[in-house]
Formats: sequence, C-alpha cells, structure tokens
Amino acid sequence: MNPLGAIQTARSQRLRVALLAIDALPMPIRRGLVRPVDLLARGVMRRGGEHSTAGAVHLVALHALGQTEAAREQAIELAAGSHLTTAVRSARMALAFGDPALADTILAPYPPADDDRATTALRGEIDFRI
Repeated sequence: MNPLGAIQTARSQRLRVALLAIDALPMPIRRGLVRPVDLLARGVMRRGGEHSTAGAVHLVALHALGQTEAAREQAIELAAGSHLTTAVRSARMALAFGDPALADTILAPYPPADDDRATTALRGEIDFRI
C-alpha cells in the first residue's frame, strides 16, 4: 500500500481512524479514558437546548464502551425532532459505527436540500453502503 495514500485516506476519514484507535485499546484503559469524557458530555446534554457535539461525543463513548445497542437508541433519540446539524452528526456516527441503515433512518425525516453539499454527500455514502 502507498504510504501517502494511507495518510490521505486517514485524513479524510478521521472519525473512523479515531474509532479504530479507541477500539484498539484494552478495555480497562479505554474505560478509564472514555468515561470521564462521557460524563462531561452527558453533563452538557442535561442543559437545555440542542448539543450536537456533546451528543456525538456521548455516542462515541457508548460505542467505545461496547454499548452498541444503547448507542443506536441514543442516536435515534438525539436526532428525533432536532435540527439538521444534530441529525447529520448522529448519522455520521452511525455510519462510522458501520450501520448505514441506522444512518438512513436518522436522516429520513429531513428532506434533501440542493444547497447542502455535505449532507448530500453523506446521503450518497449511506446509499452506497446500503
């Protein structure tokens, strides 16, 4: 494999690379690193309003701790009735977790917009993976 190509792929797929790095850690170390970050994210989420970044961090933490079903349920709950930004972040998380069907379910209530290229590209990647 071409090292430059691997670096370019890693730069374009940062979320997946981060998840792979987290998954490579032994569970006790992973737990020690992820739990405090998750506590902070959940604290932010308890405040009023939408917190798409904190929600995404919480989803990564659930996944890293092996709570994949809880991560799925939380992704759907975060996106339900939220702004498009939160739904897109939840869909990206689902796609990074290897669940394109969940990502499609999350984005289904939001109509495609011609001027939103990033979301259009995400929908295309979801369709390709399904």
